[in-house]
Amino acid sequence: MPAQFPGMNPYLEHPDLWPQVHAQLIGTLARQIEHCLPQRYEVAVRKRIYRVSGEDALVVGQLESEPAANEVAAAYPIHQSQLNGATALSTQITAADAPTPVYVPVPQEVREDYIEVIETETSTAITTLEILTPQRKRFGRGRERYEQHRESILGSAMHFIEIDLLRGWEPLTVYGPEAEGDYRILVSRSQDRPQAALYTWHVEQRIPLFPLPLQQAAPLLNLKQALETLPGDWPIDYSLDPLPPLQGDQADWLTRLLEEQALR
Repeated sequence: MPAQFPGMNPYLEHPDLWPQVHAQLIGTLARQIEHCLPQRYEVAVRKRIYRVSGEDALVVGQLESEPAANEVAAAYPIHQSQLNGATALSTQITAADAPTPVYVPVPQEVREDYIEVIETETSTAITTLEILTPQRKRFGRGRERYEQHRESILGSAMHFIEIDLLRGWEPLTVYGPEAEGDYRILVSRSQDRPQAALYTWHVEQRIPLFPLPLQQAAPLLNLKQALETLPGDWPIDYSLDPLPPLQGDQADWLTRLLEEQALR
């Protein structure tokens, strides 16, 4: 039984789940948008493909298990042959000799979906909707590439929506009063720039409705409804903490919520 949260389910942020969550949420939101669009518009799911390597290609989490020194020694015994007439010795790797588990930079192809609302008559993209991924938010070449893409949209006549459902890493840049929240939605109407609307909320709060800016109308989108109708049956162990873990009062709130639902 999936847990019921008032807003975002923080367990969906897990790096093993997020690629599926992202792809399915894009599709679910696209269908929601399609149902509320005036006839002069249509919705399209676009795909961005690029390559990353180094830290950009790593999944944020922990090694499932780090080998102990004696396990490494058993796997890698060292035999010293007879040298200068001495008796052959067989030695084992000591704790000081044990290697450290590391990652190496392996190039990786990244495929990410986003949504465009198009004016049917002119085939002009009116609005772009992005949902952030770890590659776009984590500092590195992936974020730099996305920031350039973001800047090009904000300098165009397109409206822009950016949804951030990841508590990890620094939020993308906006200017103005500091807005507290675990999650955020940025709505930028082209005619209002540089001003934009920023919706923020904490994990224990409900997700606000937000407008889909078009040329004339601005129907409201319901992100919470989209999350609740995702087709995935997620293999979540609610006895564990989410990644990243909640702290302090939020951790206590999560424990109470899951205990009330007999999930912890």
